[in-house]
Amino acid sequence: MSTSLLAVLCMLVSAFGHAVMNTFNKGADDKVLFRGVFLAIGATCSLPVVFFLPQPSPEVWRHLNISLVLHGAYTWFFLSALKRGDMGLVYPIMRGLAPVLAAMVALIFLGEKVSILAVVALVGASLTLIAFAWPARGGVINRPAVTYALLSAMMIACYSVNDAAGVRAMGNPFVYIAWFFISVSLPIALFCFWLRRDVIRAEVPKLIRTAFFASLTGFGSYVLALYAFSLASVATMVSMRETSVIFGAVLATVVLKEQFGARRIVLAALLAGCLILLQTAS
Repeated sequence: MSTSLLAVLCMLVSAFGHAVMNTFNKGADDKVLFRGVFLAIGATCSLPVVFFLPQPSPEVWRHLNISLVLHGAYTWFFLSALKRGDMGLVYPIMRGLAPVLAAMVALIFLGEKVSILAVVALVGASLTLIAFAWPARGGVINRPAVTYALLSAMMIACYSVNDAAGVRAMGNPFVYIAWFFISVSLPIALFCFWLRRDVIRAEVPKLIRTAFFASLTGFGSYVLALYAFSLASVATMVSMRETSVIFGAVLATVVLKEQFGARRIVLAALLAGCLILLQTAS
């Protein structure tokens, strides 16, 4: 199997895991506490492992510290978007804009260049994803939800490029992800617990099972994503990961009873075409 094909397959599986994780988060009654619990579970599982792993270099620690800020901001914006809008609205916007923004950030900070054909494919994929969230004729745009979704997209682009640089500096995506869960996920989890400290004892038992499953899928999703980042360009891989919008829309229809509709079926086909073009151009 070629390196590029392996990277694509890793990202597609990562996309599905990401969609599953966020569907659980959207369906939770207490979204802040739910996110705190599943992040804490991932950190707890990583804690015994890091004692047997090499210490990050100062450069890697720099990326981990930056990642804490970016992922913390993303978590706040993402949860704020979920509170104000359906997953079918906010998820395509935040994931749709991320590939183009990531390409720009990667060009500036990593020197990664993309061809004109790849740019066309990236823009096409992003517009298609955003169209998933566009309201039907006569519908009203939920401006607060869209605003937070846009801010989330900016954070996704920035943390994707930063973590790609971090995993390349570390030299091993599995070592980086273990330290990531300790130095990034754990502080965010503790902050979520602090925000929900008044209800934590009563509510945690109600969501622990689904949070555990979400943690497993989230952990696996980001391990695969970081591994793919080590094999291929950030812009291409971020775009591949945004197929999670398709998975998310299907899961939102089945699990959360949100509507899918014929329009999204057509858009899903267009997205697949854009991603095939992108892979061809890469």
